[in-house]
Amino acid sequence: MSDDIDAAWMRPCLGVARLIEDKGGKTPIGVVVADHDARLREEELLPGLAAHGFEPVGVGSAAALYRSLVGDRYDLVVLGANLPDENGLAVARHLRRHSSLGIAMLLELPPPRGHQEALQAGADVCFAKPVETETLAISLRNLAARVGGVAARARSGIDWSLKADGWQLAAPGRRALALSMPERIILKRLFAMRQAPVPRAALLADLLAALDEFDPASLERVVHRLRRRVLQRTGLPLPLEAIRGSGYMLVLEDAD
Repeated sequence: MSDDIDAAWMRPCLGVARLIEDKGGKTPIGVVVADHDARLREEELLPGLAAHGFEPVGVGSAAALYRSLVGDRYDLVVLGANLPDENGLAVARHLRRHSSLGIAMLLELPPPRGHQEALQAGADVCFAKPVETETLAISLRNLAARVGGVAARARSGIDWSLKADGWQLAAPGRRALALSMPERIILKRLFAMRQAPVPRAALLADLLAALDEFDPASLERVVHRLRRRVLQRTGLPLPLEAIRGSGYMLVLEDAD
């Protein structure tokens, strides 16, 4: 009986999901599926999500995930908990701190414990394995609708700009934010190299050339404070990606 009820409940939900895809799916949603289980990833999740109108890409490690996010446009990440090179919860925390991506986690542990840990790490939604592709697709579509508008505005290079000789940061449709000297130096280099990673060493060289007493260990604190101030002032996340083991990159879209 419960199977019949579940099936009856899923049919209208799937119909709504397909209706959304038909009417609003002109721009496919980019999804990175990062999971150590190659069979699940390549034979079930990727073809299943593609059939629902997504543009999925599969990777098998945290390192491959970070590389795929550099320069490419994705809206969502489906993240396995047991990646071979880094714990999935740690990856979720990193992505939540440094991006506006929607995060769906695939967990080995049953609820509630595994789900609580994943949500605390920054996941938006969680699923215990094995997950039904149709259910995952519906949740991802809803998640994309929630995060997509903010992410798209945040990534728009048409409206993010420096003003007043670099002393103010202007966000899309918002008032300008006054910058400190270290923030100005960092952002001037990042805007000059938009869409390209800027090594940490290059940022430190700029800072030390202008500020004799700047502590190299405080670079991450300056960036963290800048992110927080931008979000508090504008309501938008600064489109600044931390490139693991390298530096930072502004992920901006230029006007056509």
